Amino acid sequence: MAIDKDKKTESSEGQKERTLRFKGRQWIVGANVLVMVALAAALLVFANYLAFTFNKKSDWTSVGINSLGDQTQSLLKGLDEDVTLTSLYQTFQEPEVEEEAKKFRTAVEDILNLYQIEAQSKVKVAFINPIKDRDKTHDLVERLRKKESYQGEAKRHKAIIETFVNKQSKAILGLLHSEHEKLNSFASVDSALKDVQYYAIVMQNCQVLSKMIDRTKENVDLLVGEDLPKYTNAVNAIKSIYERTQTAVKGAGEWLAQVDKWSKANKVKPPQDKAFFTEAPKRYKKLLDEIQAELDKTQDLPSLKLEDLDRQVRPNTIIVESKDEARVLSFEDIWPPKQKGRFGQAMSSLFKDRRCAAEVEISSALLQLTQRTKTAVVFVRYGGRPLFFGGMMMGGPQPLYGGAKERLEKANFIVKEWDIGTKKEPPEFEDDEKPDRIIWVLLKPDQIQPPRGMPQMRRPPQQFGPAERQAVESAIGDDPRVLVIAGWIPPPRPQMMMMSPPPVYQYNDWLKEQWGLEVQFRYPVLEWKEREPGKMGPTARGPVTITRQQLSSHPIVETLRGIQGAFPETAPIKKQDKLPDGVQIAELATIPNADDIWAESDLNDLNEQFQRNQGARKGKMDISGPFPIAVAATKKREDKPAGKLVLVTSMSFATDAVALQARMVLAGNSVMTIPVNPANMSMLINAIYWLNDNEGLIGQGIEDRDIPRLTKLEPGPGQTAAQTLAVGIWPALALLGGLVVWFVRRR
Repeated sequence: MAIDKDKKTESSEGQKERTLRFKGRQWIVGANVLVMVALAAALLVFANYLAFTFNKKSDWTSVGINSLGDQTQSLLKGLDEDVTLTSLYQTFQEPEVEEEAKKFRTAVEDILNLYQIEAQSKVKVAFINPIKDRDKTHDLVERLRKKESYQGEAKRHKAIIETFVNKQSKAILGLLHSEHEKLNSFASVDSALKDVQYYAIVMQNCQVLSKMIDRTKENVDLLVGEDLPKYTNAVNAIKSIYERTQTAVKGAGEWLAQVDKWSKANKVKPPQDKAFFTEAPKRYKKLLDEIQAELDKTQDLPSLKLEDLDRQVRPNTIIVESKDEARVLSFEDIWPPKQKGRFGQAMSSLFKDRRCAAEVEISSALLQLTQRTKTAVVFVRYGGRPLFFGGMMMGGPQPLYGGAKERLEKANFIVKEWDIGTKKEPPEFEDDEKPDRIIWVLLKPDQIQPPRGMPQMRRPPQQFGPAERQAVESAIGDDPRVLVIAGWIPPPRPQMMMMSPPPVYQYNDWLKEQWGLEVQFRYPVLEWKEREPGKMGPTARGPVTITRQQLSSHPIVETLRGIQGAFPETAPIKKQDKLPDGVQIAELATIPNADDIWAESDLNDLNEQFQRNQGARKGKMDISGPFPIAVAATKKREDKPAGKLVLVTSMSFATDAVALQARMVLAGNSVMTIPVNPANMSMLINAIYWLNDNEGLIGQGIEDRDIPRLTKLEPGPGQTAAQTLAVGIWPALALLGGLVVWFVRRR
């Protein structure tokens, strides 16, 4: 029994030892699971935090698009109507041509599918091969022609056509027939009249013009009777016959009235009824006045959007449709070349030599078609040359603000210019483009020079005065939205001192009174580079072009930090100690406090320093940084918004010469053109968006010909929930699951 007891005791102690060892292993395994779950949860939290914080993407697609930008996504989410995107990219039989065409076609299909995926309930996508799908192409064209926006747009054209067909053609034919009959009767009495050269020409013109009138009527009937009436071509034909008739009838009247003179010169007897000849101009006056009135109606006729659309619907285009209207995006719109030749033509048509601007162009078209409110941007100048005209002839002057106009119109703004020196009243708008708001861009007024040949001492150049300033102030109103572009004004040249007044900035008084700001236009901001210790010399761009400005966190410039921009002819902005009531000012761009950049007070002294080979040195009266060169201001009246202002003191920062300046660089095996100052144009566009209360459309990235992308959206309920789920709930569930596994295994 003792032996059995000892064995039982030994067995019990062994069992207990084994149980303790098993429990120890359970604790080790459980702790291991717990640690691994905790590490996994921490890694998951950290990964999601990084994803939401930095939001970086890697794009390995051939065209650089694997998702749509923030602005496009926001635009699609805000659509309140259905839109249709149709690709008309075609196929080719030649293998080498089809190989390249397939790359473009496939890329376009991928991009359009992204739009549909992003907004499936609002965006419809269609792919039509115009060579094979004839019926689908025909149905598309018919659908476009029935859009409501194109109905009734030819009202003025139809009125001109109807007047010609039903009234003026009959009046002209009646006069020509009666004149020819009367002249022929005189010639039948005195056959010598037929030998008078101009007498015969007048008679012949009556017959020729009569036939031309009949032929024009037939052509007009054919043009307006087509499936798509060609109203513009019909009006052009009518205008041409009016001008021919006007010239012939006026010339005939003037010659016939001199009957005594030409009859004597040609040695013929004057016709017995001389009054018929002498009173010809009077007899023709009514018809000529009516013709001139009709010609006046043909001036400034708007182009018909439906006719433009019909001409543009071609293979390798994309059609963007809303319910009432459509836009056609050409191949060149979607695939601009990386490199252009001397005359602006593409250097290559290969896929590798083109860049994809599809999202830019499609989103811009959608914005124009679906945005109901209209805002106009009016550039105000006084003197100088037109802002948007130029570049028509090789070597001729280029447009000053052509690029700004193009970008603003793509962003659905109406763009006009107003020369106060020519007209004191603001520009007028057509009924179909009446803006809901006008944003004014005030450029520095120039002097209007007297005509050449007139002594300037007798008639000095016309100056911008109180009347012009009053016209501008009346136009911008009590709730102004204004972008002021000012800057340094160079002093007059020495030889012009006696004839030119000292420089003045004409809007400074208004800026002081209304906004508490002053442009120190006599102080050019100069940027230098240290050539030797203590000796400053010009930078590569010259001292008057500033590239070291510091941008603030204001929405207009926040997304431009770190992106190259240049500000030529810059001047400091001075803020008054006490601002007008309700005015708040935020700095956009400032000049830092540094030894190699300042606002110069004495250019003559600076010139003498260089002549003495001393280099540039900051003087005691010079203005050191920090000081702003661009600000944004808001005004409130009785706690309600009462205006916005953006002031940029760089005369030419947004001109084509600066903002669109480009240089060629090597990119792999090809050469491409890149912008030198990509921040400049975007700063202008961002300022207009801010003035228009569209901060959500201010860009994140800068890209040539790109429309600005949205800034980061404020986290809404969906985004907040997603962040909470990814960063908090999922890791918590993983941790809970691990604890359950540990507890079960422990038991």
